[in-house]
Amino acid sequence: MTIADAQLERVLADVNLGDAVALVDDMADIPLKSQCCEWRISPVSYLQRTFKYALMLLAVMFDTGCLLSGSHALEYFVPGSCGPGSDWDFYVTAYKESVADIVNVLKACGVTWHAETTRIEEELLRNKYVVISGSKLSSLGSWIKHMTPEAATELIGQQAFEMVQLFNKTSSSRSMNFRFELASSGKLTMRVAGVSPTSELDYEDPFGRSFSILNGHIDTPDGRQKVQLIIGHHYSNIRGSQWAH
Repeated sequence: MTIADAQLERVLADVNLGDAVALVDDMADIPLKSQCCEWRISPVSYLQRTFKYALMLLAVMFDTGCLLSGSHALEYFVPGSCGPGSDWDFYVTAYKESVADIVNVLKACGVTWHAETTRIEEELLRNKYVVISGSKLSSLGSWIKHMTPEAATELIGQQAFEMVQLFNKTSSSRSMNFRFELASSGKLTMRVAGVSPTSELDYEDPFGRSFSILNGHIDTPDGRQKVQLIIGHHYSNIRGSQWAH
């Protein structure tokens, strides 16, 4: 790439998408003109600045109907729209296979999720016990209903899967808290630990429909950036995913 080509690429990166296309159209033919234009308008080129396997990410987004919104979506069209603390906001419908696909592809692309199940497992391993509300356990159960044990474990983790199994066997109330204890043998036991002090509510959209947010982050050459997966309202008996808060 020549100095002129590099300068053109920098110019195109700093102007909005419409101006970039118009600028290239008005220019005389120069080496790499079309390549520079394709680089500017390609969403893969934009995503790969932050995410590994950007083409795979875009393909899964297309398959699941996942959308990128917020300032990082605007940044693609109008460079300079993002501030230092801007989040990557992905939206997906609450269809469990779609959510699982997006969670997994973003993880493969470098995102670390701050899942509630991670906190549960860490607390269990650290203290040898953890207290979880029946509402949260019921929500977890709705996510893995009809899944194979292997698929369920992949989605929520081994410890959380075993907790849901114990909870489902007792037909316990969503209004109660439950204490899970991990024996030295590795066996998990459960007992009632009182009534939940507060009712756990999902996030709601303006129409009162539940949605949930799964938070995470990705480390980039420009520093750590926050990633949010915003999951749509109730769908196919999936309760707002409390495990994602």
